[in-house]
This record gives sequence, structure tokens and C-alpha cells, in this order.
Amino acid sequence: MKTTSLDSQYARARSAALHYLARREHSAYELATKLTRRYRTAVVGSIVDELTENGELSDRRFAETLVRSRFNRGFGPIYISKELRSKGIEAQLAKECIGAFDGEWQARAKEVFEKKRSQYNYTFDEEVDAGNNDDEAKALNEKLARFLFGRGYPSEIVFRLFS
Repeated sequence: MKTTSLDSQYARARSAALHYLARREHSAYELATKLTRRYRTAVVGSIVDELTENGELSDRRFAETLVRSRFNRGFGPIYISKELRSKGIEAQLAKECIGAFDGEWQARAKEVFEKKRSQYNYTFDEEVDAGNNDDEAKALNEKLARFLFGRGYPSEIVFRLFS
């Protein structure tokens, strides 16, 4: 009777795992965490191993998808790296996936910077109290720099935008 119960639990856990993977890519750690809430650790471990061997679960594929998605949404390499670590992706794999976008971070930061700057509708009018406009421009630049740092862009990229 025990084996039937384990077989039944295995089948339900595997079905749940495939259901999660049908919605989006998951890391092995993330999938195991979700499944462990409802199923035994031994069952979850064997399912994760099986799905990984079959190619249905791949940390590399998950990491590449997440990096591409976050890059397109305007996040920087520091933010993305931190998110990958929280999802259980190894540092070397994260570095490789983020490295695929080397050379594109500066251009993406500039796009994000310009989009955010346009949201402030800032017009630099030199005819009206030039001293006040300098203070406003400085305050705006500081605000934009904080925004980019919060988005996970490294300081060398952010400061290059202001030079």
C-alpha cells in the first residue's frame, strides 16, 4: 500500500511540476521549492532530476530567458545578477548569461535614462533665472542617477551618461 501511495504522490507531483513548467521556465531550485510545499522532499528531488535529464527543466535556459526579459524591461546587470542568485542560479552561469549582453548595457542605460528624463517634461530655459535652472538640472540629474542605480546599472555606466 505504501508504494501505491508513493506512486500516486509521484504522479501528482510530476503533473504539478509539468503544470508549472508549462506556464514559464523555472530554475531547478525554484521548482523544487514550489513542489516541496505540497510533496515529500525525496519525491521532489527525483522529479527535478528526471526533468533535468529529459531537458524539460534547464537552469541555463531559465537564466537566459530571465536575463533577456529583464534586459528588455530596462534592468541592469547588478539587479539581474541578484535576481538570478535568489532563484538558485550558480554565479558562473549567471555571469555567462549576463555576459551575452556585454557592450549593450551602455546603450540600454541611455534608452532608459532618456525615457525617464522625458517623463519629467524637463525643459531647460536659460532665459528665466539661470541659477535656479542649474539647481533644477542638478537635482534632476541626481534623481535620474539614483533611478539608474536602483535599476541595477553599475556606477561607471551611470556616470558615463552624465559626462
